[in-house]
Order: sequence, then structure tokens, then C-alpha cells
Amino acid sequence: MELSNRDTFTSLQFQVSGQTLMSEQRIRLLEAIHQHGSLSAAAKALPMSYKAAWDALDTMNNLAEKPLVIRQSGGKHGGGTQLTEAGVRLIHVYRALQAEYQQALQQIHSLLEQQPAIELEQLRRLLRRIHFRSSARNQFSGQVCEVKRQGVHARVSLAVSGSDNFKIQAAITAESVDELGLEEGVEVLALIKAPQLKIARIDDTPRQRVNSYQGVIDRISQDERGSQVNVALASHKHLAVLLSRANTERLALTEGQSVWVSFAPSSVVLCRYD
Repeated sequence: MELSNRDTFTSLQFQVSGQTLMSEQRIRLLEAIHQHGSLSAAAKALPMSYKAAWDALDTMNNLAEKPLVIRQSGGKHGGGTQLTEAGVRLIHVYRALQAEYQQALQQIHSLLEQQPAIELEQLRRLLRRIHFRSSARNQFSGQVCEVKRQGVHARVSLAVSGSDNFKIQAAITAESVDELGLEEGVEVLALIKAPQLKIARIDDTPRQRVNSYQGVIDRISQDERGSQVNVALASHKHLAVLLSRANTERLALTEGQSVWVSFAPSSVVLCRYD
């Protein structure tokens, strides 16, 4: 699969529960990975920063039903990266839909120009209200598998898509359960901000009895204030943890190290889209 200039095409976005799974930039990243077989080489070809490419892959794999890419270790910027069959299929579907969408836009362009400007502006405002992006670094799509009510409180269990053993528990109000219409089988999006996660060495007993997971650190990004630690879990899911400088120095974490990652059920925000 060769890279080509598609700047004349309209950019599309694939979304899962309101969060962007696939965009033109991410598609080009997958195409570059397929061509070069290396994440670092693909990032340079776009161009894109190495960290941004890593983050994009984590987000795609966390939201996708099946892993889109598989990475192999081989040093800080080494190792191979290859697309799965699901990743290749997604590229083909995206490009086919993009071509169809472009043709449709050309056909309705003249109709849009005939609409009063005030109606178009109202439509733009509506679209901005119903579409948003979240700053939460950890985003997981899944289905509600259990709802337990405890007076004005409720505990919701979520089975994360694409994983047989990765579940998340959220503590919300019973009123929120009713407002969102949460029940078994409902698809939702779980958001957890990186500063709300805790990390511990594998030989330490995790404080959390729920939402505690074993994983392996696959990369650490540091600055003078602290670090972001990305932990690879089973089924190609990832969690990002933001640590202060004091905790970074105290834990002395390294890439390839096995750790516990946990977060409180009250740290989870659930979103539902009709």
C-alpha cells in the first residue's frame, strides 16, 4: 500500500460512542506503518512526533473492537510495528467511504449555497453542541454488564469492547443511571483522566480492590514537573498515568517493568450517545 497525496479529499471521522477512532491523520499513520513496518519511520514520513504517533495508536486500540496494530519490542525507538487484518480492512473502508462522501458533497454543494445564511449558522451551532472532544487521556468504549443501586448511589460495571477480561466499575448517582438509561447491554464510553490513576510496583499490594490491573510499562515521557507513564494491559489496551515529579523519583519506574495500575470507581465518567 503506497502513500499518496489526498489533500483534495474531504476528511472523514469514524467515531465510537462520540469519540474519534479514525481520522484522515490516523488513517495516514496506519498507511505509513503498513508501508514502513516501523512506527518511528512512519512518524517521520508524515511527519508526526513519535509521542503523538504512540498516543494515536493507544487511542485506536483502546476504542477498537479488535487491535488495529501490533507492536514488537526492540529498544526505545526500535522494534517492528505492523497492521492487523482489522487495521488493513479499516483503511480500505475509510478510503471507499471517503470517495463516496466526496461525490455526495459535490452533488449537494449547489443546494447548500442556496440556503439562507441564518439557517446554515443555526445548523453549525447545533453540530458544535452535539459534538465534543474530551481531554481525558483514557477512553474506553464498552457495554454495561451490571447496575447495582445503593440508595442515591449506584455502581455500574462496564465490559470494555475487544477484551474478554477487562472490566471497569464506575460509581455514579442513581439519578444519573436513570437519566442515561443505563441497563445491561447499553453501550457507553468511560473516561478516566490520567492524574486520577495510581501506579505501584508489582510486589506491592494494590489499595484498590476494583479497577486494579497488572500491566507492563511500554514508555515513559518526562519533563521537569513529572512524567506520563503508559502501561500496556491485556488485549492491546493501554492506560496512561500522570505522575508528579516526587512520585516519579520515588517509584523509579523503568520501561519494561511490571506494575499495578488502579483508579477509584468515582474517577470514572460515563457518557452515552443516542
